[in-house]
Amino acid sequence: MSIYTLNFLARANIGNAKILNADSGDSLLEVLDMTSGQFSTVLTVFFISYALFETPSNYMLKHFSPPHWFAFLMVGWGGTDMIISCVKSYSALMGLRFLLGAFEAGFYPGIIYFLTFWYRPQEHALPLSHLLPCITH
Repeated sequence: MSIYTLNFLARANIGNAKILNADSGDSLLEVLDMTSGQFSTVLTVFFISYALFETPSNYMLKHFSPPHWFAFLMVGWGGTDMIISCVKSYSALMGLRFLLGAFEAGFYPGIIYFLTFWYRPQEHALPLSHLLPCITH
C-alpha cells in the first residue's frame, strides 16, 4: 500500500511543480520557458509510454523474479523522479517523463498479476451464477 502511495505521488507531482512558486516567477513553466500546450504534451507523453510498456513489463515478470523486477521498477522511477527535479529544458523533461511512464507502467498491473498467483483456483471468487442459482433458471 505504501509503495502504491509513492507511485501516485510520483505521478501527480508534476501538477504541484507547475503551480509551486508561480507567484514569485519560479514555477515549472517559467523556469523551463514552457507554454501550457507544451506542459500538456509532457503530461500526455507519460501516458503514452505507460500504455506502451504495460504489457511488455508483465512479460518481464516471467523472465525475472517478481521481487527483482519490482525493485528494478521502483529504483528506476525513483531515480527518474530525482533526475526530473534537476531538468533545465523542455526536451529533457519530455524524455524523462516518457522514461517515468515506462517504469511506472509495470508496477500496478504487475502487482495485480503477481497477486493472482497467491490463491489456489478453488479460493478464487465464484461467478454470480453459483451464488444465486435462481439467475440461471
